[in-house]
Amino acid sequence: MRPRGADRILTLDATRIVDCRGIRRDPQANATPLVADLLATGRARIDPLRIGLDIAPDCALIDAQGRPEPRIRVIGPASRAAFWEITAIPDIREQAQTLATELIRQHASA
Repeated sequence: MRPRGADRILTLDATRIVDCRGIRRDPQANATPLVADLLATGRARIDPLRIGLDIAPDCALIDAQGRPEPRIRVIGPASRAAFWEITAIPDIREQAQTLATELIRQHASA
């Protein structure tokens, strides 16, 4: 990570990463560093319409081989190929609530 205005790059240990910058027109050409790394390492792929990331109905990220990533979920504009109109805060809030409820259910049954 390089803080705004700084020249030095910082390395952080993290258990979770939230990238809230969204995706512009071409998700590969305009990828954030996080999305670019997921694509480069094969942990993600672009959806067939090239408007977002390829994700499963449960918001799991689809990797380069077509398998859902069990630990990575995608919501908001990056999921727009699967959910289309998902740019407004009320829509994203509902998507986040649905995902949180499902993750709690999965954790409780594990």
